[in-house]
Amino acid sequence: MVDRAAFGRFDPGAQRAVVVARDLARAHGRSVILPAHLALGALQDPDGPAARAVAGVGGSTDALVVAIDATCAKGGPPPVGHLP
Repeated sequence: MVDRAAFGRFDPGAQRAVVVARDLARAHGRSVILPAHLALGALQDPDGPAARAVAGVGGSTDALVVAIDATCAKGGPPPVGHLP
């Protein structure tokens, strides 16, 4: 699931966020991981620091995810193979 050589310096939560970002990039038909995909990956953990930061300023993670998702959706078939 996670390439330890590439992600060994990240804690498990950050590793999961990068893997989710990669999967979202593919699902959005992108050949690269955009910053928006990383933000979405970080927001997937409701107890993680990104979700806590949004809640700390009175925001809604659900609304933020919908807004971010809309900015990076491209459509088309998901790319195959390694994403850089």
